[in-house]
Amino acid sequence: MNRNAFIVSLVISAAAFVSFNQALYAGPETISSGKESKQVQMEQAPVCDPRWYFSLGGGADFDLGSTDFTRAFEYRMVSGLLGGPATLSQHAPSLDWSDVYDTTWHAGGEIGYALTEHLELFGAFNYAHADSTGFHDWGILRASAVRVGTLGFPLRASFDDYDAITGELGFRFFFLSRQARIRPYLAISGGATHVDNIDLNAVIDVRSIGGPDDATFARGSFYEDSWVGTAAAVLGVEANLTCH
Repeated sequence: MNRNAFIVSLVISAAAFVSFNQALYAGPETISSGKESKQVQMEQAPVCDPRWYFSLGGGADFDLGSTDFTRAFEYRMVSGLLGGPATLSQHAPSLDWSDVYDTTWHAGGEIGYALTEHLELFGAFNYAHADSTGFHDWGILRASAVRVGTLGFPLRASFDDYDAITGELGFRFFFLSRQARIRPYLAISGGATHVDNIDLNAVIDVRSIGGPDDATFARGSFYEDSWVGTAAAVLGVEANLTCH
């Protein structure tokens, strides 16, 4: 073997020895602790649990014709009109709410707080308004006197618009937890309603004696400002579209 061949053989043997020892003493692969996978996991979003809430709403009330606005009554007065002792009498028919007013529109809001998973405390306010439908037949005014006999004059009456503000406090009990999409509930509330003054304008048709058909007969307050206590029990269902 010449010198050059010996040197090449020695270099190859040394390289093989180094490679073998690196493989022999490199040791086992590092065992994963699992922390790497934990670090890349997505954290779960917290449960949506708003405690305070505020809502706005509105709608219309439709009377079925069973709510009395005025009841039928008899009116009788003795006076010295018509040239001597005279008797004025009126039989006024009852008027339903739907006779006197158009559709009652209302708007309101509510603020509440969830005390527990099933119980809420709330305060609500509501404003209601109804436009008057104008004049309505309100019976016949009869005048009786010795000199002129008995005369009848048709009466018509109109009333002011209706305005009322209501405030209530109450509790709402949900039969299912806050995570349920559909939640039936029972609500109990109470409060008061303030109704604005309602004036009356009554006119009389006296064309039979040469007068106008809208002579003023009475004008003034028919219902004074008043406070009315309210209470309600509601069985309903709430459907949650989203968290809010």
